[in-house]
Amino acid sequence: MRRNHLASAAVLFVGGVLSSTSHADEPPPHSTLTDRYRQAEVAVLAKRVAVREPTGPDDLGSTTYEIVQVPRGAGKSPARGTRITISEKRAGDQDGVVLLLGQEAGPDKLNWTIPQQINSRRYNYLTRAPAAEAEETDQLAYYVSRLEDQDPIVAEDAFTQVARAPRERLIELADTLPRESLLDWLSDPELPQNRLPLYALMLGLGQHADDGDLLLGMLLARADDLQADRESVLTGFLWATGTDGLAEIDELLLKEKTTKPTLIQAALQSLAYLGEHGQQRIPAERVRSSLHLLLDDPRVRGLVLAHLARWKDWSVRDKVRKAYEEAAADDKASKRGILHYLRACRADTEGQKPQEPPAHVRDAERYLKEIRQLDPDFVQQELGSDR
Repeated sequence: MRRNHLASAAVLFVGGVLSSTSHADEPPPHSTLTDRYRQAEVAVLAKRVAVREPTGPDDLGSTTYEIVQVPRGAGKSPARGTRITISEKRAGDQDGVVLLLGQEAGPDKLNWTIPQQINSRRYNYLTRAPAAEAEETDQLAYYVSRLEDQDPIVAEDAFTQVARAPRERLIELADTLPRESLLDWLSDPELPQNRLPLYALMLGLGQHADDGDLLLGMLLARADDLQADRESVLTGFLWATGTDGLAEIDELLLKEKTTKPTLIQAALQSLAYLGEHGQQRIPAERVRSSLHLLLDDPRVRGLVLAHLARWKDWSVRDKVRKAYEEAAADDKASKRGILHYLRACRADTEGQKPQEPPAHVRDAERYLKEIRQLDPDFVQQELGSDR
């Protein structure tokens, strides 16, 4: 029976040959070549020199490699010319060198990963990358420079590194992002679908208003294809076009009662992000005014109020008090959001004298009492005896 690839692969230093005791370790799911290279204590380039065929169901054969170069961990690695035997027949390695990554597994022992096909382009990509300890922006700039590399392994790895980076680091690099390349990639029908939202965002961060039509058209025409990443495209559009673009979104999406729920969710997420991190592009007050438009949509009203409460925007307290009375009996999400918004409003006495509660505190106190009389069971369920 075939044994699990996740089995340990301790190898012993025996003269000029490393004899493995089991399979090479399989890379963890979703790890990239860069991840594995950085995490390895030893990295060697090796060529395949011998293969032994399996002899039965419990014997998977073996593959022997000879080390030709040690790019990482020379102090811990066996020397050039040393042979490593993996207890599994590996096909497809005979035409070039492979990358073997090792972790210490005890005195004079290493665990080796499954060999990774390597070429000069992949090797240079790995060895020239900034160290994991380098400044985040330096690392990010390097991986941006390798996006859509001609080697598909490098291209996918670089994309993953950029996609993982905090968006704020991308904003710091906005002036250096490759606009012309991004435009080419976004117009390429062969571009992998999962890369489109990130490239759209990066294009928008360049703040070229002329790119707005492309980004908005992409959002509307491909909304169903974009799935969970519509927010990135919309944020790219808003970053490119600023307050003018936000006015267009107000009319096109937020005031339109027939807008798809997926686009409403994307708009909410994008506005929430801009309200937290985009004030240098669109003033927070302007973002909040667009969020206010979504208070008329019961599908997202509760979520909108959570954001407004976090920002201590109490200007809609009168509107939400009325909305509670008008909400459908089964619209518990809206009612819950309104109650928690008003409770937060009532509690916001920061910087105020206790004997002189501000208007928003007095109003919230009154509204909560009125709602408790109107809907006692639900208020009790949500707020308990909190008065």
